[in-house]
Amino acid sequence: MAANGTETGSLLLPLTPSISESSLPEVVKDEDYYLEGHYVEFEVEGYSFRLPSHAFTNESPYFAKFYNLADHGTDGGEAIKLKDVSRSDFYCLLKVLCPPTISLQLDLSKEEWVSVLKLSTKYKFLRLREMAKKELDRMPLVEPWSMQKVCLGWQLYVPSWVTEGLVELVRRHEIITEEEALQIDLQIPRAACKLYRIRELEARVKKVSGREAYEERVTESFDDEFRTLRFKESDLNVAKDGLLELQKNTLRQGQQQKARMPITEKELLELEKNLLGLKKNLKQAGMFNIYYS
Repeated sequence: MAANGTETGSLLLPLTPSISESSLPEVVKDEDYYLEGHYVEFEVEGYSFRLPSHAFTNESPYFAKFYNLADHGTDGGEAIKLKDVSRSDFYCLLKVLCPPTISLQLDLSKEEWVSVLKLSTKYKFLRLREMAKKELDRMPLVEPWSMQKVCLGWQLYVPSWVTEGLVELVRRHEIITEEEALQIDLQIPRAACKLYRIRELEARVKKVSGREAYEERVTESFDDEFRTLRFKESDLNVAKDGLLELQKNTLRQGQQQKARMPITEKELLELEKNLLGLKKNLKQAGMFNIYYS
């Protein structure tokens, strides 16, 4: 058969419709690795940081909305000044949020994870907050950590740390020093007095109490304080549930949009053109009435 579809010998075959590049499907953005956004500049203690906005938007919609990241870019835009934030704390947060090198494991010290926990709580980077808590829980205990558990747990809304720290303080053989008492009272008013009372009550009991007994006494003595702390923690949990629901809805909307993606006018014209060519070839072959009668 000749290239124009004429008869060759006694066999007449229809031409196969050509597929032009314009009829190929459009390129679809990958759901995970097509990163939306732009670069944003931050200023912290006189240092400038230029970072991708998507890292902040994905992990903390609260942060993105609070600083209006959508309207901040590096093309002549003004840097976002983070006040009441130290450069060292911000740098630790970035080591987790935007690691400069690829690594299978984040290598941060206890102090660095504490910095991550502080800022992730302040700015509601909730997954980073959970990561920091887990990393700190895995680290070996040292005596000053009991005080840190109480103070950090109270400041950053981790009730389990406050309970553990208070129990460790009342169980230890060494007395609670004046400095420790003042430090605890700055976080939890009259906490030192309650701890001294628990220690005094336990000292009068001949039988040595186990950890559960101490924990029960601490929980009862600090009932009001723990109720307040759990309420503050619940606000973060509500935000966490909202973030998860937002991410689920975004994924669901993307899948639905992809499923019902309309055909473009250009694609429709190309299909009609190919269909007309196919009909013409079938008619020339005497086969049109069979398929389109």
